[in-house]
Amino acid sequence: MGLKIELSHHYNFQEIVFFVVFALHCVIGGFITFWGIFPFRPYYTSIIVLGLVFIYRIRIDKILKFHLGFALIILISGLLNHSSLKSIFLGLRIPVISYTMYLVVDSFFKKTRSKISTALKWIAFLQLPVVLAQFFFSTFLIGHTSILIAEHDIRFGTFFIKSDPIMSLYLISLVIYFLFKKENLSKIDVFITITSSLTIFLASTKVLQLILLIILCYYLFTFSTYKQIFYSFIIITLFVSIFISTGYSTKFIGSFENFYNNTFEKRKAEQISAFEKGNYARLGAILYFLNQPVKILGDGPARYTNPLEGEMDLGLTGNDFKMYAEYGLIGLIFSILGIFIIVFTKLKRGIYRYLLALCLIGLSMTSDIYNNASLMFVTYLFIYFFKETEKLGYKSIYLLKL
Repeated sequence: MGLKIELSHHYNFQEIVFFVVFALHCVIGGFITFWGIFPFRPYYTSIIVLGLVFIYRIRIDKILKFHLGFALIILISGLLNHSSLKSIFLGLRIPVISYTMYLVVDSFFKKTRSKISTALKWIAFLQLPVVLAQFFFSTFLIGHTSILIAEHDIRFGTFFIKSDPIMSLYLISLVIYFLFKKENLSKIDVFITITSSLTIFLASTKVLQLILLIILCYYLFTFSTYKQIFYSFIIITLFVSIFISTGYSTKFIGSFENFYNNTFEKRKAEQISAFEKGNYARLGAILYFLNQPVKILGDGPARYTNPLEGEMDLGLTGNDFKMYAEYGLIGLIFSILGIFIIVFTKLKRGIYRYLLALCLIGLSMTSDIYNNASLMFVTYLFIYFFKETEKLGYKSIYLLKL
């Protein structure tokens, strides 16, 4: 009897912690930081889980083995490069953050799915009005926050500050769920799909905008009737119009004009210089590393980045560049394989796993995925949500209904 009571108390406490973590990442974390209520950082939730790790059931599965392998690569890179203990510790926080988010979702999600299913839809519903407010009142909001934030980073919805990629991943995952579940779309499903897609196009995560456009076009020409395609074409035209009106197309075309108006050598020099100063310059990063010997195990953990302060000696935007610079070709390949290990271990079949893996591969070029507790939490959250949906069935990816 005593054992049963203890387990019951543990379950209740676990559930409370889960919803606290869920709320901090998806609802209130950005708000309390933006207005200076509390200086929250997403990795704080990882510290909470570590402090309570004794209440969780840790299984020796493929995901644990991946994170242990990740930690081993970081240790070897640190030792070979004579990195300080502080640097190695900062490097090890990457697999720790990712695994703790897996632990909290794995421990709770099966028992909370019915509640989470409703919460996922409500949070998605909130994003469009919040993002529209952030879009139209961006000047006012930027001027009344203690956080340094650029105008293109202000459209993060209810998620953490500058976390529009996480918001977009959350919304595109929900769109994927609605489009490819076996049951027919309800009116509320269609409404959330449209508003979520619109929100993604209002945000500034271009790689997920492109993936979303591909998914929508694929769905329309695979599962829709001609009448549905016609109406959907009108909606997609609206999305593209919004994309143009927000100024992204002008910036995109302007970047090409700037490229052709300058000599290639001058452009190369500008990009490399910007990258070496710690600014985001992906072309500069590619050119910089092409002019260096191949890095096998990199230059050591936290060699170019300070994850606690967000400072960078090089403009290592995204997971891929950072992994290659600090952990070499082995670290880069292992981190990319990790996406498939994490997604495919839990999702055994169906289109959900391919589309989610595609989104994460795209984000790895622009976002520091494993080091971002919010991004990993959302990833594991939808992996388990899709896992439950697989039991109910999903659309065949080869079915044509024109």
